[in-house]
Amino acid sequence: MASPAAERRRWYLAGVFLVIAVLPPIVMVTSQAGTLTWMWVVVFGGNTALPRLLLSGAEVATVVWAWTIFFAVTAAVAAADIGAGEQDAAESSAAEPDMTAQADGHGRDSEERKERTFLGADKAPRPDPAMAGAWGDKGLAFSSQGRYEEALRCYDQALELDPRGSAAWYNKGNSLCALGRHEEALRCFNEALILDPRDARAWNNRGACLVALGRYEEALLGYSKALELDPDYAIAWRAKALVQERLGRTAEAVQLYQRYVSLASAHDPAAVESTQRHVRELERSLGDTEEFAA
Repeated sequence: MASPAAERRRWYLAGVFLVIAVLPPIVMVTSQAGTLTWMWVVVFGGNTALPRLLLSGAEVATVVWAWTIFFAVTAAVAAADIGAGEQDAAESSAAEPDMTAQADGHGRDSEERKERTFLGADKAPRPDPAMAGAWGDKGLAFSSQGRYEEALRCYDQALELDPRGSAAWYNKGNSLCALGRHEEALRCFNEALILDPRDARAWNNRGACLVALGRYEEALLGYSKALELDPDYAIAWRAKALVQERLGRTAEAVQLYQRYVSLASAHDPAAVESTQRHVRELERSLGDTEEFAA
């Protein structure tokens, strides 16, 4: 599309060519009518003879009309070029979207896109829990070997196939915890709990992330939720006891450790024995504190 200045220049040239085209016929006609001779006499006086033309009258007429035709055609071409430019501009304007109308109808257009999305939803890739489970199992195999980065890639594949797989979110959180990436792990456990809020293990491991982040009171709430869901969850009793001890609540910690010992005696004798020794030390410290207070 030409600029307005360019269009004005084209019109100016067309007008000049048109004037040049019509000027010779005017001169010829006025000459034949004697007007040119009269004007010569007025300007130069009656004693000066009119210059003799080198061409005859017929030849002059031929030259004049050839001149007129040439410049008339030139003016027409220039005008046609302007018209073509205006037509191109009109077509270009018509091809551009009407942004005002589009903005006014944006809500309707959005609803139409949503409708097309819903209509085509059955054509979208569906979750594949079976394949997701295979990737999850592979991730667990890597995790058992301490290859947590590779495990994470497997869990990501599983979640891509089935984003609602709470087990994949839970296992991914465990791998991130093992790598010390506790903020990311916490987000994974949150996702797992949104999908399965009755998963006591996820509540427990979420609490472990919060402890690593120094958020002890929040961690206690997580352990309490885990124990509400599974009162025989020995690991959660021990984890809650550790947090209470860290917060200086020794008496509460001792009670929680004792509950852990009662539940875990048959499963992990070495850990139970270590915990019992620790409990005895805590009880002695409590006794010393009470004696000092008395």
